[in-house]
Amino acid sequence: MFNSLFFLFLFLPACIIVYLLVENQYKNYVALVASIVFFILKDYVYIPLMVFIIIFNYYLAKGIEGKRKKHPKQSQSLLILGCIINLVLLVFFKAFAVYGSQWHFLPKVLTDAIKQNPLPLGLSYITFQVISYLVDVYNKRCDSEKSLINYSLYILLFPKILVGPITPYRNLASSFLNRETSVSQAASGIRRFILGLIKKVLIADTIATAINPAYSLSSPNFSTGIAWFVLIAYAIQIYFDFSGYTDMAIGLGKVLGFKFVENFNYPYISQSIAAFWRRWHISLASWFRDYVFYPLEFQFHGSKFLRQQINIMVVFLLLGLWHGLTLNYLIWGGMHGIALAIEMTYIKKIKRLWLPLQHLYTIIIILSGWVFFRSSSLNYALDFFARLLGSKQGITQLPFSVTQPLPIINHSVWIALIFGIIFSLPVLPYFRDKFEKLTEQHLRTRQMGQLISDLVLLAFGVLSVAALTNTGLSASIYGGF
Repeated sequence: MFNSLFFLFLFLPACIIVYLLVENQYKNYVALVASIVFFILKDYVYIPLMVFIIIFNYYLAKGIEGKRKKHPKQSQSLLILGCIINLVLLVFFKAFAVYGSQWHFLPKVLTDAIKQNPLPLGLSYITFQVISYLVDVYNKRCDSEKSLINYSLYILLFPKILVGPITPYRNLASSFLNRETSVSQAASGIRRFILGLIKKVLIADTIATAINPAYSLSSPNFSTGIAWFVLIAYAIQIYFDFSGYTDMAIGLGKVLGFKFVENFNYPYISQSIAAFWRRWHISLASWFRDYVFYPLEFQFHGSKFLRQQINIMVVFLLLGLWHGLTLNYLIWGGMHGIALAIEMTYIKKIKRLWLPLQHLYTIIIILSGWVFFRSSSLNYALDFFARLLGSKQGITQLPFSVTQPLPIINHSVWIALIFGIIFSLPVLPYFRDKFEKLTEQHLRTRQMGQLISDLVLLAFGVLSVAALTNTGLSASIYGGF
């Protein structure tokens, strides 16, 4: 993982040094070897699966492209076949992760191998990327990749395999043939990486020390005050955890010369759920828009009865199930789908509301959704809502060893939460823009500002590494999806 000491001090430096030293024509090979090693170190048992996915989709795309003109129906059949097989693989592993212990019909050798790590590394993101690739080739948005090396690199590229961003092949196609890499670009990427590491380790992981014990209980056996703390703190934790990993991925991509799409844009300032999904997990929302919502709109364009509203509900129910095949994720997706359908129907009336009320409504939906998203069961989620409303039913005194560190919350958690709330707002861009305007004609002042910024970033980066050595490794929340 990106925040492991092995990755930070051995794998990454070795990869960057070799990558920057070799000539351009060998950079794809170096990046691919590094990505294969990265995958083997994390999920060596699934190497045969990845080989199948790469080979199958590589040649299938060629078949789709070859039959596109003279045999369009055969081309369409190949596309449907590819989508079905890729989705079946994803659904199988998603289902096994939740219900695998009840599957006695599978060979014991297979179940024992899968149980060690039920979900192959990056499979959810890889599946959506290969489907988008097949669809784009079919729709002539891009040509099929001629080089198996380049296509393998697209699938396994280690900066984006863990948690995305989900990047369509057409966005990276030219980068596999020709991309610029330089020391200054690598430095910019490393800055972004360090920022992501700080967000992940110093804010998200610090808050997690108080959040995880609360959600590991069989029921929300704590006070109303603690429940509200957990609700708000988890919203900050998941944002900084996921956006931190995304920053690290984008930064690493920049070091290697790849430009990934941005995945977050201060989602908690949104004044509608529609705006939230233009700011949260942007690559996933864009994928569902382009490859599910638009095709549904085209397919049912003649229907006048709540066509868009129904299509939105379909999209968000599927989006919920993408996160996991459980009722809680389905409810979470359904909540956002209903809110979006209502907004689409009454958008003019909603926009007339006082802006703070628009924001309050949006935050209520988001926070309520996070309860279902994080809770281990539907009963836990419902009891959690009751606790938020002041219910004391079912609260029993538990020993500190069970609830640790609740109800005692470390000062570092409060500090991380306060800074998390502040920096979940566009504070840094505001001051950066102000500084750039003030120093527009003063190059030396701007250079001094950059130096100070780098020193501060480096200091907090060192602090993040110190925290890692002290508290240990914490996986990404979205790495499990």
